[in-house]
Amino acid sequence: MTYKDLAALVASIAKALGCDYHYYDDGERDVIKTPYLLFDYPDRDDLKADNRNYVKIQRFNLEYDSRRKDIEAEQKIEDLLDAADLSYSKEDTRYEGHDAYGVMYSMEVAING
Repeated sequence: MTYKDLAALVASIAKALGCDYHYYDDGERDVIKTPYLLFDYPDRDDLKADNRNYVKIQRFNLEYDSRRKDIEAEQKIEDLLDAADLSYSKEDTRYEGHDAYGVMYSMEVAING
């Protein structure tokens, strides 16, 4: 998978949900109208061999924020992640004081190209 593939995946998920998407920014949550998707690449843990980075392994986070728990939206996200052959972990969060609910999908992606 390439970074361009990941960008296209985020765009297709946002389109399926009918929401906006943004690269994660700490203060962003306060100014974007829900529902929305946030994504980021927090770190990399490459597989190294023979004095080179053999496989680029990128951590990729995709967060869906809404006013309430939305099982149908979560299922759409998971269906599209499954279709892209991505293995992910999922964590739910209730944002106190923001009247919002978030679902974080975290995964590691082998980047080629």
